[in-house]
Amino acid sequence: MKGRPLKPFQMTVRTKRGRPFVILKGDVNEKAAWKVLKQLETFHPSLYPITLEVDGVGTIHWFAAKILKTGLDHLLTTRGEIVLIQKRKKPEPLSHGNFPLRFSVGEGGSDDV
Repeated sequence: MKGRPLKPFQMTVRTKRGRPFVILKGDVNEKAAWKVLKQLETFHPSLYPITLEVDGVGTIHWFAAKILKTGLDHLLTTRGEIVLIQKRKKPEPLSHGNFPLRFSVGEGGSDDV
């Protein structure tokens, strides 16, 4: 992430139709990735499916992407469905394969600052 400052990470939790709706904005580093997973784990399985809006997400650090991928895969099998919302795209459950496209771990990721 040379040359440009990170956009501050923000997470907002709301309720829509009795279900959790989590809105993410800014750049995601490892600390932010853990924060997202911890928040999603706080919801009881009966509250799933959970909606995760990622439209405002900018850069995702390569290690944060690995953390999110592993953590969300675990939540999908132990808790329930997570629906990903992106602009100009129809909402789809993460199990339909769109998570790896949005949060892919780039080739040759590094910790360069």
